[in-house]
Amino acid sequence: MKQIKFKRWSYLLMLAGFFTFSACEREDLLIENERERLLRNAAEFLRNNYDFSLFNAAIEWVGMDESLRDNEADYTIFAPTNAAFNSIGVEFPSDFEKMDRDSLRFMLEYHILPSAVYLSDIGYEQADQLQENLTGRQLHLGRPAQPSTGVGGQFYVNGIQSRANNNNVNLSNGVLHGLDQVLRYRSGSVRDYLEALPEYRNFVALLKRFDYWDMLDEDRNWTIYALSNTVLENRGLSLDAIAELNVAEYDADLLLSVYLHPDQHLFTSDWLVVEARGGVFRRTRYGIYSIDMSGGRITVRVYPSTNTAVRVVQVSNTATNYQVDYKADNGVIHGLGGMVVLPDEAKL
Repeated sequence: MKQIKFKRWSYLLMLAGFFTFSACEREDLLIENERERLLRNAAEFLRNNYDFSLFNAAIEWVGMDESLRDNEADYTIFAPTNAAFNSIGVEFPSDFEKMDRDSLRFMLEYHILPSAVYLSDIGYEQADQLQENLTGRQLHLGRPAQPSTGVGGQFYVNGIQSRANNNNVNLSNGVLHGLDQVLRYRSGSVRDYLEALPEYRNFVALLKRFDYWDMLDEDRNWTIYALSNTVLENRGLSLDAIAELNVAEYDADLLLSVYLHPDQHLFTSDWLVVEARGGVFRRTRYGIYSIDMSGGRITVRVYPSTNTAVRVVQVSNTATNYQVDYKADNGVIHGLGGMVVLPDEAKL
């Protein structure tokens, strides 16, 4: 009799356990279904949000909207705002139809991760948190120090800001973060990228003239501060003048080394972290180069070994014709607003 009772109780316990497990499963399912009901998927959110209407038009033009409806997926979408597209000359949805569809698709996939990364997943004083996007390339996420009060809501992707009022948007299949600019990336080396940018053709010619060009294709990281055609021409360095330079009359390292920083990979946003840790200094036989963030711009200061005055040169921000945070496979390029060492100062 006791054995029968024991078996009966065992059976009832098993049954209770089964229903408890089933109830938990059902509860989880209900919660997930409720989440999907209350939250829009990525495609629906973009289609119904005016601030991202251009990004949505691009998504639909290349046929990625169906993938972004998948509630089984988990995406992080770094979505440039309409203003971001306007800043690169895209005003209307029809503008995307003039672009190569495969190239546009690559650009959009570059802005999307195949997993959800929320603001809380990015640590404070983080300058280089790597996340692989849909193209298989790495995006660099950074976040400045936590403010003394409250929570710092902004962070950066490849140097581009995602503001607190426009990020961490929950979706039924991931999260969306708005971006102030379109991410600037070109496959290849910093050398390839420089050669593709017409505003730096004089700088490219100068590097070639002094045999500094080939090393930019090496398998190492570079941070390049590039001089625009206008900056060089204002110092008498037109393409013709560069071709006629007698390189034997100049100390090439003094003239050019400040613009080429090997084994560094620094976006403009990184200074918000790096500067708090003492900034970036590069000591050479010519003096000390100090690089920091000042007034929303990168500032390069050279403290010469001689008694000449300190020269301050700023990297122009994105509100000007110069650009910053160009990402290549082996580094980053920033436009510099003036020469640090003048040609006459580098003469032997």
